[in-house]
Amino acid sequence: MDFKVIDNLLAKRRKMIESHTYSLPATGYRAFMARIDWPMRAFLALSLLTVFGWAGLIPLQFSTLAIFIALTIVFPDYIFTGGESIDAVRNMPAMLHIELRGDERYLRLGMEEAPLSVVKKVAISQRNSDQAFIDFPYTSRITSPLLFPLQQIDSVRAWFVENAPEVKLIE
Repeated sequence: MDFKVIDNLLAKRRKMIESHTYSLPATGYRAFMARIDWPMRAFLALSLLTVFGWAGLIPLQFSTLAIFIALTIVFPDYIFTGGESIDAVRNMPAMLHIELRGDERYLRLGMEEAPLSVVKKVAISQRNSDQAFIDFPYTSRITSPLLFPLQQIDSVRAWFVENAPEVKLIE
């Protein structure tokens, strides 16, 4: 493969990573580890490898696997980020729209849309002290959850009550 092609692919990947909004998990082991400083994490990873080595648990042929396991334990926020791609928006009420197409009403959220007959439940809840989220757990048409400022949570709930009363709001 040509180096120019590789450089272009890496540049595209770098732009994707820079534009992605990463949010820390709210609870659990990953949330605990994500809030530990980097020097302490590195020290913890080296300590685990040293203890395993002294105990004779790391033969030469398994050292790569042991390093991967130690890094997975210490740096879970970089290893397991596939399930947490949540985008943040500034003005959620402005992104919500109802469109009429024939006899069918469609809920439009940004660029995604679904018929209201398919959208049965919408999860709107507080994520942390600054952000709330909206998710459509029982709808495969609108797939990505969104974070928005916590101050807008009441207006988003009121929008659904007023414009889509058939949709059940859940926490």
